[in-house]
Amino acid sequence: MEKKEIVTRFRDDQGSTGWIIWEGDVQYKGTKKPWVGVKWDDVSKGKSNGVVEDVKYFGTPDLRPYSSLNRDENQIKQKEGSYSFLLPNRIASKGEDLTNALQQRYGESEENTVFSMDFGEASKQKSIEVQLLGSDEIFKLQSKIDELQIASVQGSNASFFNSQSLQFKRLIELDLSDTLISSWTVVSDIIKHIPTLLTLHLDQNRFSESSLEGIQTLASSQITNVSLNRCLLDWATIQKVCANLFPKLEELNAARNDISVVTSQDVNRSGLLNLRVLNLEENSISSWKEVEDEFNTTRYPALEQLFLSNNKIADIRVAEQGASRLKTLTLDSNLIRNWDSVDELNHLPSLESLRLRQNPLNENQDSDTVRSIVIARIPKLTTLNGSSITAQERKDSEVSYLKQYIKQFGSQGELPARIQQLVTVYGTTEEAEAKHKTTLESNSVSVLLKCSTAETMDTKGVSKDLSLNMTVAKCKTLCCNLFHVRDEGDLELQFQLNKGSPSQKMNTDRTLSDYSVENGSIITLSQGF
Repeated sequence: MEKKEIVTRFRDDQGSTGWIIWEGDVQYKGTKKPWVGVKWDDVSKGKSNGVVEDVKYFGTPDLRPYSSLNRDENQIKQKEGSYSFLLPNRIASKGEDLTNALQQRYGESEENTVFSMDFGEASKQKSIEVQLLGSDEIFKLQSKIDELQIASVQGSNASFFNSQSLQFKRLIELDLSDTLISSWTVVSDIIKHIPTLLTLHLDQNRFSESSLEGIQTLASSQITNVSLNRCLLDWATIQKVCANLFPKLEELNAARNDISVVTSQDVNRSGLLNLRVLNLEENSISSWKEVEDEFNTTRYPALEQLFLSNNKIADIRVAEQGASRLKTLTLDSNLIRNWDSVDELNHLPSLESLRLRQNPLNENQDSDTVRSIVIARIPKLTTLNGSSITAQERKDSEVSYLKQYIKQFGSQGELPARIQQLVTVYGTTEEAEAKHKTTLESNSVSVLLKCSTAETMDTKGVSKDLSLNMTVAKCKTLCCNLFHVRDEGDLELQFQLNKGSPSQKMNTDRTLSDYSVENGSIITLSQGF
């Protein structure tokens, strides 16, 4: 076999994917045999350096011609070790026509087929099992490939597209995740041939950077939702692809890529002017200034949701002309340890929903305390860490924060802006406590708490003054602590308006006021069924 250096995607006989980078004869122990040099997508698989008996058959660089740039040095070292020699019969596929993949999946079997589709939902990143074929009736409809509305060839060997084979009339969502497609030109051809497409999943593919050369803007593309999760792409590549192939893009999921720098490039920006939702979670972004400079209102005027959890952001400083329309921001699992960075988020005037868990802010305080402080310091928030902020929780948090501040620093001299606001609303510490007490008293009731579980039976009960704004979930926790009962998920609360009244199960998502709890009402912790 003649030595040949190539760059081709493949899937082996075990289902693993990678790049074929070399084919030729290898001399080993006096015998010459044909072998294939490969670079694996799974960095734990390969250990070869391309050398056999002191002869170097292929190099093991960073393979920049067809992988992402700006890699972290540790990632480069890791990927340099991900190479192997394979016998030719280990190569199961070097790709096939997308049309064939669709026909194999939709046109030849009436059995139920279930595939895992990664919709790249921001901050959740969950795979969702979707049943694509089921009953005979569904089969008859779906087997007409040109009539499909939603299709998936995830995990197939599709790598190119013969546009002459099929005509798609109704297809609006297509999942091409984990295929052997490596060319943006192929993606462009698919979009041009399926003008009805609105959603396109390209997760877990590896693209040739050279295929970006000469790519043209598709003004006719109607696609509004794109997933590019786990593709090892940098931001410059993603930006260029979106600007040219998806000019009407509204939602982009690009989690778990190779993004460490987010700076503007000299590309057609029209593809990003409609972007409302952007997911960049699980990357290596460390500079908030770059985030702010890139995703400001001028460049991304429609951006409302930005997901940045699991990055490396440590310090936040918000400019006056920042992302003024941003409503949702996730910053879970970053490196934020300074409360000044939390205060800076007040300069995002439209911010309503924030995620801030698993940051160093939590190191010396429990999560409930951190939640209370964040609520007090950012008055516009309505949702924190996925939970709605009730009016009572906000008031409790603000009064507690004001009290702690004045206790520690006093109320004399120039006060921070947020403390001044709270003093205006609640007055000094004594006034705040008095208002808080009055509010609690006017919204509290005396309730008889009882316990009737397998562990504990207390029919006499204990009287407690409870806020009507207390959630049933918190009331349940209170009862467990009060009666020393461990909740294994099988306990519930039963409510009686008064003695002799019928009981009803209480929903943990509701508050006591939702059940019209009044003085003398009975709440019983009991075993669920």
